[in-house]
Amino acid sequence: MDHSDPHERLEWISENLLGAYRMLEKTLQRLPLPLTLSPLTEDWEPGEALVTLQRARTYLEIQPMDELTVSILDKLVLEWFTVYELGGLAQEAGVTPWRLDAAEFGLLRFATLLQVLEERFDAS
Repeated sequence: MDHSDPHERLEWISENLLGAYRMLEKTLQRLPLPLTLSPLTEDWEPGEALVTLQRARTYLEIQPMDELTVSILDKLVLEWFTVYELGGLAQEAGVTPWRLDAAEFGLLRFATLLQVLEERFDAS
């Protein structure tokens, strides 16, 4: 990726956000009470995904898991929301370096939380 081209950076963020959504789908399916998100298809609607992700956050509270794991899952969904919102803001209000930096950092936090969560799942 060419960091000097802001539109290329935004495209990279968008592609990675979809990848993060797929990872979130797989992760939520691994829960004791599996949760299903709006599937990524050709006619996928981001608005529908936002609703199902918010619903998933609500259902995390009833998962028979320890509080720390539930909290990490919740933060994982919040990081996805954050990057989604920053990407939308960049498209509407302008592709600025700080918005792109913040979105990229959000993807990094997402990946880090996912790694911690995977380790917790593997240990149990």
